[in-house]
Amino acid sequence: MATDNFTFTVNDTEIETQHEKLIAADILKLAEQAGAFPNKPETYFLETADEKHRFKNEDWVDLQEYKEFITVPTGKTDVAANGQ
Repeated sequence: MATDNFTFTVNDTEIETQHEKLIAADILKLAEQAGAFPNKPETYFLETADEKHRFKNEDWVDLQEYKEFITVPTGKTDVAANGQ
């Protein structure tokens, strides 16, 4: 019998994985591949849709505990910083 898959959403885009736990950076990469946001994954933070818990890229995320996520822009821009 096939292994169980874990389903979660990022920005209302449904994503499925065979892994019970992933690091936040990997969830963002899967979400990018699924078309959940327009830019590169490193320009976003992953945050729970309900609890407003923000994950760092290296944080492990338990997909049995957390199932709905949103992405929040990191605040980085393409505009050059003022030189000193």
